[in-house]
Amino acid sequence: MARRGQGGWNLLEWLVALAIAGMTLSLGVPALSRLLHAQQLRQQTQALYQTVRLAREEALRRQQPVYLCPANLKINLQLQGCQPAARAGNWSEGALAYADIGAAGKAAYDSGERLGLAIFRQPLAVSGSRPQLVFTADGRLLPAAPAHFLFRHPPSGLCQELRVGAGGRPWLEAVRDGCA
Repeated sequence: MARRGQGGWNLLEWLVALAIAGMTLSLGVPALSRLLHAQQLRQQTQALYQTVRLAREEALRRQQPVYLCPANLKINLQLQGCQPAARAGNWSEGALAYADIGAAGKAAYDSGERLGLAIFRQPLAVSGSRPQLVFTADGRLLPAAPAHFLFRHPPSGLCQELRVGAGGRPWLEAVRDGCA
């Protein structure tokens, strides 16, 4: 007489399946977390990239200098202007693009001059090689030397650079581990 197989799983099979699922999950969660951090980093650098492009395009369109400075934001993210000179290398709050409409040569932000604003979410640390970028009427940087921004996501160790050539054109580097 032939025996029929039992339907379902026994306890040992369930335990093995749970152990395999647990190992897979423990390997997958850090990778997924890293992927999410890398995507957040890309979104923030893309926001600055677009603001730099806007500043350059507006300088060309208006045929006048356009400025990009580190944004000074209140706790509720309301714009107060540019960072004070003492904190000018710290771009962690964001970047403000403006055209100095009023007093020629003053190069200071007044309300109503804003062209663009990129706000960065924490826990990013953003540093720039200059306290301010100036795009001339022909779209070039003043002084005529390259600039760069380094975005770091300290919890994950990931970073990404945005570079701006002396000619004013920005480009993004790839996300990578452990930037100095």
